[in-house]
Amino acid sequence: MTNDETRMTSQCQIPKAGGVILLEVLFALTLFFIAAGVVTGSLHTSMRAATLVKMTAKASDLAVTKLSEMQVGLQTIADTGPTPWATDGDLSQWTWQIATTPVDSMVILNGPTALRVEIIIRKPSQDFTYRLTQVLPPTSDESDSATQSAGVVP
Repeated sequence: MTNDETRMTSQCQIPKAGGVILLEVLFALTLFFIAAGVVTGSLHTSMRAATLVKMTAKASDLAVTKLSEMQVGLQTIADTGPTPWATDGDLSQWTWQIATTPVDSMVILNGPTALRVEIIIRKPSQDFTYRLTQVLPPTSDESDSATQSAGVVP
């Protein structure tokens, strides 16, 4: 074989691995898109969880604020319907509601009955509800009338 014949045979040979390389590229692209989908799904789940944590923290703060207002006497301890928190700003989408029920406990000397107060904070635009429940003693007016009716002089 001469030099010219060797050159001709090497130029005329068709690579036999061409189909295998195409399959490898398609397999690599498939793996890439699967990995990209997993990463995108993880990011979406993380963002939803972060939003939920942020709303829960905000609702918890609002519920504790309303509970503090009741304990100090700025807010009456009575059932109220859903009430908008504020008319403008960030709190305009939030509502609060108070639900009270008497505590089922043994009453000594017909004394005043404590109240189970449930503060319900909602953000209807995102279908979010937070509830805080606390047992509060009766107000001073209720405890005075109950002790007098039981025959106890304060």
